[in-house]
Amino acid sequence: MWLSKNAIRTNVASLDKAESALVTISNNEQLEINGSTNSRNIRAFSPYGYSYIAPNGEEALLLPSSFGKATVGTRMNPSGIKNGEIRIANKSGAYILLKNDGSVEINGRVFGKGDSWDDDWEWTTYWWTCKEYKILA
Repeated sequence: MWLSKNAIRTNVASLDKAESALVTISNNEQLEINGSTNSRNIRAFSPYGYSYIAPNGEEALLLPSSFGKATVGTRMNPSGIKNGEIRIANKSGAYILLKNDGSVEINGRVFGKGDSWDDDWEWTTYWWTCKEYKILA
């Protein structure tokens, strides 16, 4: 709905030119997506607060816009989640899963609503050590 309204507002005739394409160059300075044509300096959009650099080889949705082409994200992988749940994951496989029952799963460890963890649990992937936090969701 938002995409179609935005397309009309920006004088794009239709979304029939949208295409699935592969990311070929992706870094802080440049995004190149190769679909029916090779598109460079693509603008990437995501929900507010989310920032990412899509890895090369990922499938992206490429849309026409009033300023050239833009991408609104990469193809998602819904395996392992239920309707209504949200998973944030990176290329290494690390993830955070917000579950329907109010619990949070971080890299396989589940924290229930109201649960806490203490100094004996260290994040090995990150540079900080968690100290007594409580899930309030």
